[in-house]
Amino acid sequence: MAKIIFLALLAVFAFGAQVQKKPYDDVKKLIKNSGKYSVVILGTDYCPFCKMTMESIQKLDPKYDSKAQFFYVNIDFDEEAKSDYSVRATPNIVFFAPDGKLLEKRIGGMNEIGFSKRLDGLK
Repeated sequence: MAKIIFLALLAVFAFGAQVQKKPYDDVKKLIKNSGKYSVVILGTDYCPFCKMTMESIQKLDPKYDSKAQFFYVNIDFDEEAKSDYSVRATPNIVFFAPDGKLLEKRIGGMNEIGFSKRLDGLK
């Protein structure tokens, strides 16, 4: 029994930050006045760099879940997101302030070290 409880706790704490796959309309609502920074990955399901970027977020320390929320928007199904951020290549990573204000847009993937440095730099 103790082994089962230990494994359950390990499973809860072993995973890093969580990425929510949502439609762009939902993401727009969730980033405004959320009280957290928001990181939005604009990509496609067949893009290897998008997958790497998603995996990098999931490797982040779970402490970042209290500082930021992470979203993935598949631009194959969200033309508005593609147009709003002039996406020509994937992934695009968009950072928002807690009030929903755009802070930065990056083109290309990012590993967990890059995310950690960027998130640690946010005040």
